[in-house]
Amino acid sequence: MIARRKVAFLRLCAVLRSIEADLDDLDAVRALNLGVLKEILNDEGHIRRLRALVKDLKRRLKTERRSKAEAHGLRNQITRHEAAIKRYEGQLFIWRCVADGLVYAYVSTFNLKHAYFESDRFGVKPSAGFIGGKDGLRLELGALLSVIEHKVPAVLSDITNIIRYGDVCLLGGADPVPMEVKSRAELNQRGKRQAAKLHLLETFLKEDVAADFRGMPEVRRVAYGVPHRDCLGDLNACIQNARRDGWNAVCPEKGLAYMATFTGKLPDCFLESLNMTRPIVFTPNGDKMDHAWAPYLPFTNSIRDLQDLYDFAAGNLYLVVAVDAAVVCDRLSIPGWETSLIDDPDRIILMEHLDSGAKIAISTQFFGRLGLEFMSLDWFVEHQTEFVLGMWSEMVAGQPTVVDPAEFGDWGAQLEAAPRLYQAKAD
Repeated sequence: MIARRKVAFLRLCAVLRSIEADLDDLDAVRALNLGVLKEILNDEGHIRRLRALVKDLKRRLKTERRSKAEAHGLRNQITRHEAAIKRYEGQLFIWRCVADGLVYAYVSTFNLKHAYFESDRFGVKPSAGFIGGKDGLRLELGALLSVIEHKVPAVLSDITNIIRYGDVCLLGGADPVPMEVKSRAELNQRGKRQAAKLHLLETFLKEDVAADFRGMPEVRRVAYGVPHRDCLGDLNACIQNARRDGWNAVCPEKGLAYMATFTGKLPDCFLESLNMTRPIVFTPNGDKMDHAWAPYLPFTNSIRDLQDLYDFAAGNLYLVVAVDAAVVCDRLSIPGWETSLIDDPDRIILMEHLDSGAKIAISTQFFGRLGLEFMSLDWFVEHQTEFVLGMWSEMVAGQPTVVDPAEFGDWGAQLEAAPRLYQAKAD
C-alpha cells in the first residue's frame, strides 16, 4: 500500500534525515508533525469509508434476498474491502514509524521505552486509536505549534507508536516529557486514571525511582556504564551489497549475522551455513507487518539510505538477523555463576550464583534489541557482565538492589521450572 504514497513517504523521511543532521531545525520538526498528521488523517478517512461499506454489505447479505451469484459477489466485495482496510492500517503504522523516528532522533531508546509501557502494572499501554474526529485535536495541535514556536522540539503523541502518554510530548531533554492538553479543568474517572499513570511515569523519569511502579514495590534505574554500540554500519553495507548482487550476508561479530535480500527468498542452506549452535532468528519484516516494532529503535532510523528505507517499508527488501544464543551464554560465563538459555515467555537467559542461589535474568524484550535495533552483541555481553557484577557487589554490601522492570520480573517457581535449553561453557 505504501507504494501509492512513495513520494510522500520519501519526502517525510528526507525531512527526518534533515532533523537528525540538525536537531535545532525546528521548522523541519513542525513540518514532520504536520506531514505525518495529514497522512494519518487521510488514511483514517479511507478506513472509515471502507468500514461503512463493509457494514452495509453485511447488512444487505443478511436482510436482502439474493441469488447465489449475487451473494457471492457481495462476499467478494466484503473480502476486498476488508483487505484494503488491513493495508491502510499497515500504512498507518508506517506513518507512525516516521514520527517515531523524530522522537528517537532526540531521546535515547533506553529512555523512550518507559513511555510505551504501563506505569502501574506490567504490559504495553494501549494506543489512543483514531485521531480524526477526536475531541481536542485542535487544542493539541495549537499546543504543539506553540511549544515549537518557543524553541522546544515536540511531537503529537498520537501520531507515534512509542509515546502512549499525554497529548504532546516534549523532546528537549534526556527523557520524553508527555503533557496533557485539556479543554476543561475537571476530569472524569478515565481522565483521573490517566493523570495518575502519567504522574507515576513523571516521578520515575524525574527521580529515577518510583514506588509501586509496574507492579513492583520500588524500581530504580541507573545509567549504563558501558557506552552503547550498534552494528548499523554493517547492516547498511549489507543492504547496499544486496542491492547490487540480489542478496548479501555479513557477520559483524562472533555469534551475530545479518542477511539482506531483494530476491524475496533466503539463499539455499543460509542458516545452516552460519554453523550456529543455538540460533535465534529475527525477521524484521514480520515485526513490521505485525505492527510490533516498538519499543525498539524504528527502522526509519536504522536503515539510512532513503531508497533502501522505502524498499523495506514496501516489502521489496527482506532482512534476517541470526543470533547464536550459545555464544551469548558462553561469553556471559562468569566465575561463580551458572548461565543458561531458558524456555520462558518473558525471560531468555538466566544467570544463577552457585553459592547463594541469587538469580538475574535477561528479558526477551532486552534480548530483542539484538534483532530489531541491530545492537552490538559485544556490547550486550559487556553491559550484562558489568551489570551482574555490579548487582552482586551491591547485594554483598547489603545495599538496595537496582531493578529495571524491562529486565527483571517475578522470579517465583516459573524460573525454577523453566527448561534449560543450553548450559554455558566456561572459557
